[in-house]
Amino acid sequence: MKKSFMAELNSPPHSFFGKEHINFDYSQPESYIILDLIDVFGSIYYKDITVEKDKSLSVPRNIELHIPVTNKKLWEKTVSTLQEIVKFVSKDNLKIEFYEEEKEYLPEGFRFPYEGYKVVTLLSGGLDSFSGAYMNIHSNLNSIYSGYVNSNQEQKPQKTISDFVRKQDRTSSICLFPKLDVEKREPTQSTRSLLFLTLACSIACTNQIKTVYIYENGVLSLNPTLNGRFTTRTTHPKTLFLYNQILKMLNLDLKIENPFVFETKGEIINRLSDEFKQQIRYTHTCSTSRQNQYVGKHQCGWCVPCLLRKISICAYDLEHYDTEYHVPYGAKLKDIKEEYRQNEFKSSVEYFREVKALIDSGEIFLHIDGFEKEYYECTDYQEKTYDMLKRFSLEFERFWNKNEIY
Repeated sequence: MKKSFMAELNSPPHSFFGKEHINFDYSQPESYIILDLIDVFGSIYYKDITVEKDKSLSVPRNIELHIPVTNKKLWEKTVSTLQEIVKFVSKDNLKIEFYEEEKEYLPEGFRFPYEGYKVVTLLSGGLDSFSGAYMNIHSNLNSIYSGYVNSNQEQKPQKTISDFVRKQDRTSSICLFPKLDVEKREPTQSTRSLLFLTLACSIACTNQIKTVYIYENGVLSLNPTLNGRFTTRTTHPKTLFLYNQILKMLNLDLKIENPFVFETKGEIINRLSDEFKQQIRYTHTCSTSRQNQYVGKHQCGWCVPCLLRKISICAYDLEHYDTEYHVPYGAKLKDIKEEYRQNEFKSSVEYFREVKALIDSGEIFLHIDGFEKEYYECTDYQEKTYDMLKRFSLEFERFWNKNEIY
């Protein structure tokens, strides 16, 4: 008898995540495959956050998993793609083996009060997914929203944003899945989006919905690799393509889409109505707090996600809608007393300055991994991507003219 592959939880992932928000129809074969899907990506995420990376972040970990599934032969078709997606998002080597085992039945789960939902949308409490909720509501697109409680710092923003979205669209339903109650030994959490996508897919499949939306702006999705900076590529077009390939191999009639892939963050924020802009201050962006580093009451303002947020908001003169930061708008490098904060702020600023320089010189695509036509559905993806990047360059220029740090 094999030991539980998530011994700390004393239950498989599908039991932990599925007991509240997912109502499975056990007469349908795909219900069992969805249970397997949660177990596979739940286990990958579990290993990701409980096994430390090398301090340099350059040495891949060797992750081994033995996972029970209901159809071993079907899942064995996915092995190479699972290995590729893990390698791409976390740089780790995955060795995964399956053995056949019946799944335990879940108790009767959550039943949604409305019908006619068209999509399931990820709602993280961040600014991109919040802007996505606006797009759904503005387009009269009924959605179930799926979120994951990633950290204590994000719980309050998630609830605030969820309550606001529900108020704007009374037919919306919002499911916030509980976080894994385990000790995190690795703060980068490279595979977290794979788990988020899986939970959204589980809701979609069990409600006969065929589309999952993940709203993420193009610049951050592409994550240009510069100066050895560790990038996870969690919402990269290649990542979404590989995940969709896995769904196809499993014969699941589901598709994940990113409607913001050719948009800048500034553009999607500027498009919000004033009522939605008033809520910007309640969204959460900071990766420093997500990595369990103490930053106090406010978001840090020096990490790459915080800086991109400030660039995007500042470029359209919307600063008065934003939250407070430890390193605020207009901060000068010399005025930051703590060496760590000063170094991180400078590193993030120089990252975007170099991104802008590479965009302006036309060399940016030399620094974007996985930028290939097979990962896009449109034939003019290069032109659309470069146009988006050039618009971002102008946004950074407007930010820099107002916030030069030296």
